[in-house]
Amino acid sequence: RVMVFSPSDYTPDAQAAKMPSVDLVRKHVYGMNSSVPGSVCLAGSSRCIYVAAKLCVIEDLEKPNQMFFEGHNADVTCINYCESCDLAISGQSDPKGPSAPYACIWCPSF
Repeated sequence: RVMVFSPSDYTPDAQAAKMPSVDLVRKHVYGMNSSVPGSVCLAGSSRCIYVAAKLCVIEDLEKPNQMFFEGHNADVTCINYCESCDLAISGQSDPKGPSAPYACIWCPSF
């Protein structure tokens, strides 16, 4: 990660300090973290699950549809899927603060 600095001639105004009046809505994720062990799991014949930073992306392979598991507050470092239970487990790196690394068990069904 790299530090980002504002331009030397930048002077903030009062408007810049306000929160924007719009919300962002995630529609589609492009890219994945291929350094995660088992970074792509097939979930049945028509779905796959993969990791993108703090997200687990469930992609329907037959139509352009994605769902997202957003239960992590740090980068996901491992993922696996049990087809007989239709459950996924994903683990994350150690978050900043008093929390410890943890794993989430969740259902990736549409």
